[in-house]
Amino acid sequence: QDSGEPGPWQGPIWGWGGTSTPVPGAVFIEGKHAFFLHRNGYLDVSDVTNPLEPISIVQFDAGIWGGGHVAVDGRHACLTPHYGAEDTDRGPLRIVDIENPAQPRMVARHTVGARIEGVFLTNNTVFAACGDAGLRIIDIGNPAVMRPVGEYVAENAGALGGSGTDALVIA
Repeated sequence: QDSGEPGPWQGPIWGWGGTSTPVPGAVFIEGKHAFFLHRNGYLDVSDVTNPLEPISIVQFDAGIWGGGHVAVDGRHACLTPHYGAEDTDRGPLRIVDIENPAQPRMVARHTVGARIEGVFLTNNTVFAACGDAGLRIIDIGNPAVMRPVGEYVAENAGALGGSGTDALVIA
């Protein structure tokens, strides 16, 4: 579906099927919205009420070049770059306020001190899988002063997911 609006690229927001449109580096669906973190650094918020015809609502410059990881919970989205992108060895987190999905705004940046390979967000808590540095747990209740609240030492902490208040890390 072409959004019809000028943005960081032209053409359909779904880049599948060999088109020249940048494909998402990550996607997260919450309710009727899909959050695509594109490899060109933009977060595309789309209405997927009709999943066969998604409608791009806004394209927000998230500054995450090369795609990455996205997790959403309520009013916040947590974004991190893929390994190999700029600053990945320090583990940058970006928190975006998406209470109004049509007007996302960057509210915080945080560095966990290790490469992030997966991220999960629930109840204002970020779980970041950080490879050989294990699992980092960060409270974002007040994004302006994010604070580490725990860590779990694990070799090669990678894929991360969860449900409700439970997080699962594959190490």
